[in-house]
Amino acid sequence: MPINPEWPAERIKFVFKQVNLNGCIIENKYLGKATEVLTELKTTYQEFAINEDYTFIKTNTTPITYPKNLAYVLFTSGSTGFPKGIVHCADGMNGFLNWCKKEFAKYKVNRFVSIAPLNFDLSVFDLFYPLITKKSLYLPEQSTISNTRLFSQYLIKNKIEAIYTTPSYLKLLIETGQLNKYNFSFVKLVLVAGEQLSYELARELKKYFKKTVFYNLYGPTETNVCTYHKIDLSKMRSKDIVVPIGKPCYAGSVKQNKNSELLYKGKLLMKAVIDENGIHVLKAGSLFNTGDKVKKLSTGCFEFVGRGDNMVKRNGFRIEMSEIKNTLLSFGGILNCEMIAIDNPKVEIMAFIESEEELSELNLRTFLLSKLPSYMLPDGILVMKKFPMNLNHKVDLQKLKENFI
Repeated sequence: MPINPEWPAERIKFVFKQVNLNGCIIENKYLGKATEVLTELKTTYQEFAINEDYTFIKTNTTPITYPKNLAYVLFTSGSTGFPKGIVHCADGMNGFLNWCKKEFAKYKVNRFVSIAPLNFDLSVFDLFYPLITKKSLYLPEQSTISNTRLFSQYLIKNKIEAIYTTPSYLKLLIETGQLNKYNFSFVKLVLVAGEQLSYELARELKKYFKKTVFYNLYGPTETNVCTYHKIDLSKMRSKDIVVPIGKPCYAGSVKQNKNSELLYKGKLLMKAVIDENGIHVLKAGSLFNTGDKVKKLSTGCFEFVGRGDNMVKRNGFRIEMSEIKNTLLSFGGILNCEMIAIDNPKVEIMAFIESEEELSELNLRTFLLSKLPSYMLPDGILVMKKFPMNLNHKVDLQKLKENFI
């Protein structure tokens, strides 16, 4: 179960408590933060030095009971206002990786790079696929990943042949990575996931990665990747705007319900979920509603249209806006809170607060940063004495949105 050490202590505390943390390997520069959390939880623990950089912490806690053959747990934003842990087992993970071998082995990639955070589901492919295929895996420093010029140079220096990342990062790479200075003919494979991919971005990428094969992979954390689409720009029609998310990739099926939401059933589905009330094991053969609205194309492929709820994605990370809202409501002195997101062209989030008190945006941001990961922070916070109401005596979200725009 990977934990992002940059998370606020409150969030780490919640996760440790929900899973009854039994052991943890931690980088020494974050050791104080971890032990402080364990002390607050009144957990007895011992420290064992692994080397000069890492320490193993062993607690006296009995971990919760998981389904058999547990592979990994990823915590993501939850709609109830708390993070939720997605539990995957070995059969699903192995099935996905074996499908990847069948689909991608033909490109004879020998050098992979991992740039996704460990708590992001893209890292499952990044870490394990090169290992099971006995290929080389390159792990650049975060400072290299964050600086796209350095990352471009890293690709060149190490002759990286496969990249797996989000459309947002690829767009940033085009804008600031000085790609036109280099020849990327050695890059054989680019896998894109985590967000909607436009044909416009795909065309731009092809200018710099001329010999590269592109795939659009789709799936929520609950399934990892469950559909895929190999991109062929030559077959693109003038009316096509977004790249399809494709068809099922391994031992599963997808279909639409009457609300056009994509439903998944198959071996890639999580086996359990952990929330504030404990762990809940799914029934075998469960049908999972992704919440993503799709349309079926004449080719049989599906195309992502949008969401029917308040969940958005930013740089591939899932953000349940209700979690931000509930956190703000716990601040005190807030009568009501509404969250609005727009795609302009990147996702921007605005928090509207109704309060009779003079609330400082700085204090609200500081409070949020103590509870939530930085990527979940709103782009703007507007405090109002009174929310506008519509004719049905409900909050007029359209008028609030006009303040945003």
